[in-house]
Amino acid sequence: MKSEKGIALILLVLIAAILITISIIGVKYIFQKAEEEKIEDIKSHILSIEALVKKVKNKHVINETENPLIGVKLELENNTTGYEIQEELKNQLSQIEGADLYILTQEDINNNGLKQITVNNQEFYIVDYNTEKVYYSLGINGEYTLTNETEENQAEGTEENTEQENEGAENEGTGN
Repeated sequence: MKSEKGIALILLVLIAAILITISIIGVKYIFQKAEEEKIEDIKSHILSIEALVKKVKNKHVINETENPLIGVKLELENNTTGYEIQEELKNQLSQIEGADLYILTQEDINNNGLKQITVNNQEFYIVDYNTEKVYYSLGINGEYTLTNETEENQAEGTEENTEQENEGAENEGTGN
């Protein structure tokens, strides 16, 4: 009788340990997915803002008076905007020649149909109207802009297209 109770207790502890382990793994997985989703949202926001920047810049080029650039003009040496710019980002921005930097306010974003994007004095977007790049103040995996990632994706796409074109040319040359 005592041995049966001992075995039952051991089985109960074993089952509890397994359930706790599964719960811990599940919670960790949920947090990881939530973080990945947040990063994808930020990337989507950057792409939306890039499209807005192109639209604003094109209108500005046509008529500067009636179509001013949106945002708060950013002077890196004397930042009086109230937005907190990380030192690493500030160094990266200061290396851009001829940069025309603006910080988009919540009002700018809302007035241009991007109400799903929220900003504050720590989490915000800086745009360079000369290069049409958008910088995210907090960065994503150590990068403040999507340019490097976008260029890599475009390069991969170009390589694939070149390979397909080469295969097509080979087939035409052989009469296949």
